[in-house]
Amino acid sequence: MTLSQNPGDAADVTISSLLAAERTREAAELVISEYGPSLLRFLRVRLRSYEQADDAFSLLCEDIWLGLPRFEWRSSLRTWLFVLARSAAARVVRSLRRMDVVSADTDQSFLNCCERVRTTTTIYRQTDTKRRVRALREQLDEDQQTLLILRVDQGLSWLELAIILDEVEAGASELEQQRATARMRTRYQVAKKRLRVLVHDAGLMPAVDD
Repeated sequence: MTLSQNPGDAADVTISSLLAAERTREAAELVISEYGPSLLRFLRVRLRSYEQADDAFSLLCEDIWLGLPRFEWRSSLRTWLFVLARSAAARVVRSLRRMDVVSADTDQSFLNCCERVRTTTTIYRQTDTKRRVRALREQLDEDQQTLLILRVDQGLSWLELAIILDEVEAGASELEQQRATARMRTRYQVAKKRLRVLVHDAGLMPAVDD
């Protein structure tokens, strides 16, 4: 089993071993401990509502619990988790009311782990300029916002972004991956240029990194 290189590799090896040993609860709790804070921050920035982000995070935890035993490592674990997070955010946005998202089949110890992450994760402190830039970013379309959040805030690779934003399937050929990452770079440049125009028009300094 080959794991894609990313900062969570050491944890991913342990998670893979736990899953192979059918120790699902321990694997799922390690996933939440390792990746939960970043996923929750993404949801809070993307949804701009702690209430909606909490709903989405609960959905995400449920999806992780149900899907982790079947995860085939065709992409990095981090990529798969952000695919799930994006889906959870979209489902919350489509909902007109708060949802009952806790399944009776979800392990209570795992739910407790999710709750610890939810209550202890904080948004990074932002300067007034950064807050204003983030507000301007909300004028972009959904995919452009997600692209900038995941690239600038979360530091995901071009291939990870391509998979998360449906440019290419996990496990695609090397040529398909190269083409998808090239398209993703182009989409990023378009989004960044649009944001820079908004930032310039608002009298702020450009604040988007490559």
